[in-house]
Amino acid sequence: MMKVAVRVDVEGAVEIARAARSFDWMWAAGDGARFAAAVGWSAPERIETTDEHALFSRTAMRVWDPSAIFWHGENGLWQVHVNVSDSPDHFAPVHAELLAAAADSVRAAITEVWGAPTLAMIGADRGVAWEFDGLAIGITTARKTVELMVVSSRWQQFWDERHNRRVARRSGMSEWDRYAESLAHYLEDVYSDTILIIDAPGGMYAQFAKNDDLLYAELSQSAHADEDWRYGPEVDLILAADGWKPPDGNSANWHRSYAAPVRTADYSHLAWRVVAGLSAMGVASPGELEPHGWRQGGRDLDTTALAPADDSPWVVVRSGGSHEVFEELAPAQSSDDMELDLPGTLGLIRAASTFDWTWTRADVERFADHAGWGSRTDLKLNRMIYAGTNLELSFPQAIFWLDGEALERVQVTISADMSDYDLEDPGYAYLKDELVHTMRAALHGLRDALGEPVHGSLQYGKSLCWEFPGVHVGVQNDQHCIILELVNPARREESRQIRLRHAVEDIQRTAWNQVTEDLGALVATLAAGSDLVVKGADHLSARFRALSDALMLELDDPDGATSQFSEGTRKHMINYQGWTPPTETRPRWLQRLSFPAMSRDYEHLAHCVIWSLRTQTTKDPKDLVLRSEGQGEVDTGAWPWS
Repeated sequence: MMKVAVRVDVEGAVEIARAARSFDWMWAAGDGARFAAAVGWSAPERIETTDEHALFSRTAMRVWDPSAIFWHGENGLWQVHVNVSDSPDHFAPVHAELLAAAADSVRAAITEVWGAPTLAMIGADRGVAWEFDGLAIGITTARKTVELMVVSSRWQQFWDERHNRRVARRSGMSEWDRYAESLAHYLEDVYSDTILIIDAPGGMYAQFAKNDDLLYAELSQSAHADEDWRYGPEVDLILAADGWKPPDGNSANWHRSYAAPVRTADYSHLAWRVVAGLSAMGVASPGELEPHGWRQGGRDLDTTALAPADDSPWVVVRSGGSHEVFEELAPAQSSDDMELDLPGTLGLIRAASTFDWTWTRADVERFADHAGWGSRTDLKLNRMIYAGTNLELSFPQAIFWLDGEALERVQVTISADMSDYDLEDPGYAYLKDELVHTMRAALHGLRDALGEPVHGSLQYGKSLCWEFPGVHVGVQNDQHCIILELVNPARREESRQIRLRHAVEDIQRTAWNQVTEDLGALVATLAAGSDLVVKGADHLSARFRALSDALMLELDDPDGATSQFSEGTRKHMINYQGWTPPTETRPRWLQRLSFPAMSRDYEHLAHCVIWSLRTQTTKDPKDLVLRSEGQGEVDTGAWPWS
């Protein structure tokens, strides 16, 4: 079995946790610079194009991307994120298990210092945390790496309160209602071209098919159930009254469908109907249901959101003070159908590791000659120079990627190329398996010759990497062939900045998602005849009006800002968010949510409002003002950013 290590700097994490615990936090704007200096990090600085709330520092962590983010508000510092592990490719099947194991190794080490953690969240993220006077220190894997977080008590309290409200709302629902919410979320989020089957006792089931044009669902008819579980005509009447179509020439089961575009309310409506039908058919609780599914022509679906998770396939190996988490990969399998020139690839890596790289355009001719390659074709308009290689393949090719006179990277095809085949066609599904087997064979062969790789980033994507003084080497499956990448080590800073920007975007998204959830919970409590107005930074505002049987939403635009929306934005609002556009006689965008409704439906309306306001000039939650007729300005719960 091949083991691909995920480096985790456990000792470094414990050291920073101890330093944070003893630091004199004021949670003022200057605390980031003071703490960075105290622990030997670089002075915090902004990265261009990132949010003004975020400052970044280089740390001394022994990982691929040693960095920290200091997150500020108008009133000072809120939290610190410290990256303490490498980040495996999140498309890898066991990505989540690898990160969970890495986080557990840090948790175990900190537990030896302070005892068991006292919180199941750190800031807004799931994880574990230890509370102290003025701060909380915790661990999370929310951003696809293990982070040590240091959070001010005020900020932690804010998120704890939000979490407790969420738990209280869920606990007040029946188990069938909770399952309906989960099912609606799952159906909306799952890939297109998928089949989902939910098995019930006695051979009964619900099944779903989703593609770009249609969402289709079935409930098994009585004749398909085991004899003891067959239901009578009274259940048929319930299903028919609930909108299910009876078995006919096109379907042997009760069925219904929703034509694209399928909106959030449609998924909720279907989920309600499914759980009501299963309950009527005699299923006692969601605990009796067993979901499974697959993507047509692809792999099985992850249905853990609808069922308890299985044991995670990982192990932790400890050596002294350093910990490594390993992914267990299946043994390499030879493939008679797909070419792979492993000896030639190893020879190429040796040539690259001994080459005197300048990472300029001059390296194109020099390295091609050094590697013994053939003719080059310069496609200057595309910033690419193609070269024929000496690998034993039907189509041996390399691409030199240039940025002006700078050479960014070299991509070398080391396997057969499947670009001529539509791998999404189920008839060619076996070629995807061949690519996976070939990738495994390449990794096993390179690991045996070069030693253990690490999880890193080569230019724009995650990869298993080997580091040499003048070049970083990695292997990637680009969905049609296996690629060897030779990358300038100096480009690590560029990939680091990309990761940091993504991390900042995720933190921003978390804050806005919480605003959306809070607003959804607020409008869900509106009594019939009451209203709520949400105003952004400009004149655009939204009004919720509660009726006896529905919730109405209007987007008020006195200055005509929405008329400046692009055609794509307007189509998104109409087709996917569910807005009815203005007319000459009715100059407002409208939505209607009929009762009863799920929490997710209220949140969807809140999302539509927030999305519309952010499309204009509202860039920060503090710019939102909530008012209600007769009540004046509404208390939003003392948001720290307000």
